[in-house]
Amino acid sequence: MKNKVFMIFSAACLLAGCTNAPAEQKVPAPETAEPTSAPVVTEQTVQEDVEGIRALLKDKGYNAGIVYLGMADTTAAIEELAKDYPYLSKAQIVEQDGSQIFGFIATDPNAEVTVEQWGIENYDEGPKMDDGEDLLEVRNGGPIILKGFVSDMIPNMSISVESHDVDIIEDYTPMLSGKDGSVELGTPDMKIMDLTK
Repeated sequence: MKNKVFMIFSAACLLAGCTNAPAEQKVPAPETAEPTSAPVVTEQTVQEDVEGIRALLKDKGYNAGIVYLGMADTTAAIEELAKDYPYLSKAQIVEQDGSQIFGFIATDPNAEVTVEQWGIENYDEGPKMDDGEDLLEVRNGGPIILKGFVSDMIPNMSISVESHDVDIIEDYTPMLSGKDGSVELGTPDMKIMDLTK
C-alpha cells in the first residue's frame, strides 16, 4: 500500500512539476547601457557656464577667478587642458614665453580686463618689476587664457581689471606658490578666487 501511495504521490508531483532539484531561477538579462558621449558644448552652454561662474564669484564676494590648467606648448594642448572648464572654451589666448597655463575671468561681465607684459625694467635707481605694453584688452570681463610664465620668480604677464571706472585689480601676476604649488591669489584686496579643480 505504501508503494501505491508513493507512486501516486510521485506521479502527481511529476504532473505538477515537483522535483527535488532546486527551482530554476530566472536571472534578468543585464541592461545594456547606451554609450555615453561627451556633452556638446554650444554657445548657450558656454554662456550658462560663464554666467554660473560669475554668479558663484559674485555670491562669494570675489572680483575675479583664476584657474591653473597645467603646462602646454601648443594651442591644441591648451584647448585640451581647458576641456574641464567649459567657460574657458571660447576664451581668447594670450601667449608669451613659457608654458604655464592659467585661465582668468572677471566677475563683472562689463569689466575691462587688460593683460600687459611684465618684467624687469632698468631705471636710474636700478632694476624694478614693471608692466610693459598691453597684450590684450577686453571689455567683457573675459574669460581669457594666459600662456607664459617662464619662471615662478619672475612672471612675464600681469592682469588689471577696471569695473565701473574703478581699478579693482591692479598688476596681478598669476603664479604658483613655491610652498605648496597652489595658485597665488595676489593681495587680499584683489579678491581673486582659485577655481582650480
